[in-house]
Amino acid sequence: MRILPLLIGCQMAIVVSTTNAHPGGHEHTSTPHAPDNVEIGKPLPELDILQAGQLHYDKKNDKITYSSWNSSTLKGKPYIVQYLPARSNTGQMNVPLNDALLAIDKQNRCRIVSVVDVNDHDWGTGIFIKGAMESNFKRTPLCVVVADNKGVGKKVWSYKNLENVTMIIDKDGMVKYEYVGKLNKLQIKNIIKLLNSLPGWN
Repeated sequence: MRILPLLIGCQMAIVVSTTNAHPGGHEHTSTPHAPDNVEIGKPLPELDILQAGQLHYDKKNDKITYSSWNSSTLKGKPYIVQYLPARSNTGQMNVPLNDALLAIDKQNRCRIVSVVDVNDHDWGTGIFIKGAMESNFKRTPLCVVVADNKGVGKKVWSYKNLENVTMIIDKDGMVKYEYVGKLNKLQIKNIIKLLNSLPGWN
């Protein structure tokens, strides 16, 4: 079995094996769509993750802990929310956008929130995911990374297996952008433009 890194959030990596990429994608910046529950111009449906939750790093004791996480905490400033399975090919889709965001994030505010559906992984890789997440989170502990052990986000937001989702919410928690699939260069450019136009981003 060949092992490759899954890049999430701020250059983080989870070790899983490769599969075929999920083809295509769909983008929504002004109108809602079926079947998912995320609608442009409306609040992001509340996601409450109890198992395992948000990662925290105690550098002094070199220890990773978890706490429950709720999406309602994403208020007061715009955020990029990524929901992705624990698979190498889908995580790598986020690298160009994350690189672009980090390049303009001069104050290390790191507003990328990566929610990883730990339950959606390649066959035979489940035992590696938790350890790899924790090991790599230590390198970028300022980022928000959430382990969704039960795939709750998939149910609440009505996404499917293998789907890599990028969302933008404003400072009030309203959805301004949603895309399912791999972003191209023009889309990334437009995302940066949208973020710069949102109050509280700069």
